[in-house]
Amino acid sequence: MGNSHSSTAKKEIILYRGTNCTAEFDAITAQQTAGGWPAGASSNSLPTKEQVEHQKGTSGECAPIPKDKAIDVTKFTPWVEYTRDLAIARQFNRGGVVQISVAEASVYIVEGDKLESGVFLHRSTPVDIKGAEAPK
Repeated sequence: MGNSHSSTAKKEIILYRGTNCTAEFDAITAQQTAGGWPAGASSNSLPTKEQVEHQKGTSGECAPIPKDKAIDVTKFTPWVEYTRDLAIARQFNRGGVVQISVAEASVYIVEGDKLESGVFLHRSTPVDIKGAEAPK
């Protein structure tokens, strides 16, 4: 018999995101959520397969954002893509790289782009900020 505690332990994973601009980076770190939206701003229901396919390869914003320009992150699509690979996050770094930890990952995460080791989270998903890097 196994330890009954292990069956109730939270599954936690570490993810990285190269943010689009410093305003997005600041919103994520201030709100402590995957995309800078207030926690609990949605039902956190998982995206459909069609939503994931539409989001792949995009940064999720409505229009290109110049570096350091103030933005309204609520105008972004509700899903944000992270990666399990720090090197990939660094390739997309325009506003800083954020390293997060997501508890109960199976509740919040949907697999994304396989080539980029991507996963999708709702922007209001609560996260723990584990580290950060300045923009390149």
